[in-house]
Amino acid sequence: MSNHKPKRPGLAYYQAASLALLLVITGFSILGLWGVAGLVAPALTISSWEWRALHTRGAFVRENFEQRSGLYYPKSNAGAAGITVDDVTERWRDQRADALSLERSRAGRHVLLWLIAMAVCVPLYRYHHDVLQRALRASADEGA
Repeated sequence: MSNHKPKRPGLAYYQAASLALLLVITGFSILGLWGVAGLVAPALTISSWEWRALHTRGAFVRENFEQRSGLYYPKSNAGAAGITVDDVTERWRDQRADALSLERSRAGRHVLLWLIAMAVCVPLYRYHHDVLQRALRASADEGA
């Protein structure tokens, strides 16, 4: 009868592997859900540092331009020609759209990584969990 009983080190391995895989699945699921949120609403998941100057047109203007005699001059290039408020608004829209597009791209990579991790980890977890269940059933049958 002792030949059919699972060995303790082997059972401990499957328990540890199941727990590790469950933790990995949980971590990647959190990352994947954050990625889904980034795909749906990238303005909510973008970092505040990247977004602070692009959130509103007024913040963008204060951060990057100074106004003199009705025109806006870039703060970074003092010798540059002034531009109109429509040009400033167009630059703000372009940079804002680029930042949101980059955040969507980053979120898409997170979702893809989540799907790959699930495709690898879930079958491994199921296998390890099934081995544990069979070992528990076998030990319960031997005990009865």
